[in-house]
Amino acid sequence: MDISSSSRRVNGTNRRNPEAYRPSAFITNQRKRKRRKKTMSETLKRGIDVSEWQLEIDWPKVAAAGVEFAMIRATHGLKRDAYFDRNVKGALSAGIAVGVYCCSYATTKSGVEAEAGYFLGTIAEYADDITYPAAFDAEQASQFNLGKSKVTELILTFCKAVENAGYIPVNYTNCNWLNNVIDKPALANAGIDTWVSWPKNVKSFADKPEDAVTKHEHTMWQFSCHGKVDGISGNVDLNVCYVDYPALFEDETENEYVTLAEAGEILREAGVKGIIV
Repeated sequence: MDISSSSRRVNGTNRRNPEAYRPSAFITNQRKRKRRKKTMSETLKRGIDVSEWQLEIDWPKVAAAGVEFAMIRATHGLKRDAYFDRNVKGALSAGIAVGVYCCSYATTKSGVEAEAGYFLGTIAEYADDITYPAAFDAEQASQFNLGKSKVTELILTFCKAVENAGYIPVNYTNCNWLNNVIDKPALANAGIDTWVSWPKNVKSFADKPEDAVTKHEHTMWQFSCHGKVDGISGNVDLNVCYVDYPALFEDETENEYVTLAEAGEILREAGVKGIIV
């Protein structure tokens, strides 16, 4: 283990803060990132969202078609998307920026905490490569019927866990949910961005209509569920993004060191019996 050159979190918290240290500390390979000020842009980024339903994807063709980012399903409930790994690796190898999302079925706070934990474990391998948001997608009737307060609690619980792990949290929703079952001020106060689904009958980025949803109330817009993109068989969701998410963060991995004594302390608390230097 090259402790001197790796970035670390202690209990998911920045190691620089000594108040954050607790006996159950552990080292992960998540990079620490510093959030920059978010600015909205009229320059749209073009993206898709995909899952195992798209089956095999020819990612070089997708990139050649002008797709700049992909929101890739990582989990649904407590199950891993069957194509998650190959989609992430394929998109990255083609030069397409990657975000991830979880389809939730939880109806309780403890249930969504379990989903968040499973989701974070699933995406951890790609932590340094995820430069678009980690999104929460709750759209089940059983969740809708919980009412505004409980639905908002589920969203905030998941998004807080995602943010604490160093990712950018975003809530995916449709206009009906956004206007009727989500406490929008509560999400805004928590700094949670919105990815809204308001699909139109179009099949290409060239045919994208004017954004008629309250503009910039959301940072991402899924404008088609019947898109056609070279490299993908069948339909695919088309999206635009108003924020250059990769530019929101800067690495803090440079000059991040701990002393051997500190390393020993951390590893002993993690249950390691000895250190070979």
